Amino acid sequence: DNDVDTIAVVTTAPGDFAYVDVNTVDIGVVDGVTGITMNDGDVLLTLGTTLTQTQAATANGIAVTALNDVTLQNAANDMDIIAVKITVLGDLKYNDADGIDIGYVGGISGITATGDASLDIGGAITQSENIEAVGLEITAFGAVTLTDATNDVDIIAAVTTAPGDFQFSDS
Repeated sequence: DNDVDTIAVVTTAPGDFAYVDVNTVDIGVVDGVTGITMNDGDVLLTLGTTLTQTQAATANGIAVTALNDVTLQNAANDMDIIAVKITVLGDLKYNDADGIDIGYVGGISGITATGDASLDIGGAITQSENIEAVGLEITAFGAVTLTDATNDVDIIAAVTTAPGDFQFSDS
């Protein structure tokens, strides 16, 4: 079983990066490689506890399954699609440089957080899969279209800092 503290990956050819770890992992710097940069692929992470970052991650999509918190708050993150499943107790905190879709990546669909989900996005937010969280906090520079009728959120707070509609549906 893998048990490293820090991962860093740069790919030059198309393809996905999948990694499983029994513990907490930080996206950081390893032997001069900084963060995660995928040429044309997805990042698929399965973690025994939490995910943090000290460096940015860039890929088509990211799928994270973790027991506890997923904290990806680097403003230079750039994913097109995110999918996160927190299975025991934890919050999702995610920042992205431009727009995102809450979708399906690597077998994970939507956002499932046993605590709160916080999204700070530098563009529009859309969804092709649902959101389940106690609370949902959104800051977006653009339209927010979260109209999946199966969303299940108890508390929502949102700020949009650019023109665009805010739409949200909940079960």
